[in-house]
Amino acid sequence: MTQSDQSQPVKAKQMAVWGIFSSTFLTIFLAEMGDKTQLATLLITAESQSPWIVFVGAAAALISTSLLGVL
Repeated sequence: MTQSDQSQPVKAKQMAVWGIFSSTFLTIFLAEMGDKTQLATLLITAESQSPWIVFVGAAAALISTSLLGVL
């Protein structure tokens, strides 16, 4: 078996991982675009003068809810 023959399964697995990542990202990105949570985050950012703090809070909340869904 040559080196290129051994790397084929690795490349196929990497492509599968990126395919899953891409479809998950695109699905959630499109589903969340323009929803009430995004609009609420926009309003909080406009009022707060601390956009990075709002970003961190919103990102932590989305990560937490996504983690619950995955587990």
